[in-house]
Order: sequence, then C-alpha cells, then structure tokens
Amino acid sequence: MTDPSVLLRGMVAQHWPEMTAIIGALIVGVTYALIGGHVNCSWVCPINLVTDSAHWLHDKLGFAKGWQPKRYTRYWVLGMVLIVSALTGTNAWEFVNPISILHRGLIFGMGFAWTFVLAVLPFDVFVSRRGWCGQLCPVGTF
Repeated sequence: MTDPSVLLRGMVAQHWPEMTAIIGALIVGVTYALIGGHVNCSWVCPINLVTDSAHWLHDKLGFAKGWQPKRYTRYWVLGMVLIVSALTGTNAWEFVNPISILHRGLIFGMGFAWTFVLAVLPFDVFVSRRGWCGQLCPVGTF
C-alpha cells in the first residue's frame, strides 16, 4: 500500500510510480475517505502516541490553550512541501518528517533522531495544544 500523500509528493518531484503504487494509494485514499477524515492521524501515525501524551500532560498541568496557528496555516505548509519537492526533485518533507524519522530510527537505530521526534512533545505541551497534528502536519492535512 502507498500513502497517497507520499505518492503525490513523489509525482510532484517528477518520480513516476508504478501502477501498483497508484492502485495502492487509491485503495488507501478511498478507505480513508470512507472511514473518516483523520483516521490516518489517529490510528496509523506513530507520532499520535507522542501528541496524545503531550495533550494529556498539557491538561494535567492546567496550561491554557496557547498559541494556535491560523486554520489555513496547514494548507500553506502542505503547499510549501509540494513546492519544495517540485523544486528539488526529491520528496523533501521526508528528510524532516517526524513520522519518517521514527520509522527509520526503529529500523536503523535512533541515535540523535529522537530529538526530532520528541521535539513534537514540548511544542504540543508548552506552545500549542494539539498544534503539530491539528495545525501543522502536512500529512494530516492531506
């Protein structure tokens, strides 16, 4: 199966997929559309464990809602990810995507990569409640 967001970024970067990848992305996309909006974020994304922990901690500490990006900010981030991919000819987002960093770390060893994954935690606790997944992540936006 193929993440439809990854497929689109690859195509924008001029990397044309095999038909099986396109069919896989269509199956995943239709499944997400039938089940509901953020099913990927809540059930598939491994960063959800970090953001749910941050939300729990935020509430336990009694912090205010904090800074909330404008509702359309996520679309700007998604647009920039697609533009950078098109300009560089790479799926540029995957170099800094906490989800991909976590996956690579689990397979090849984390090392310093934990800092990128765990950076989501203080951002969601101290800066913006549910800010990463709810307001900034281009994968969830897609």
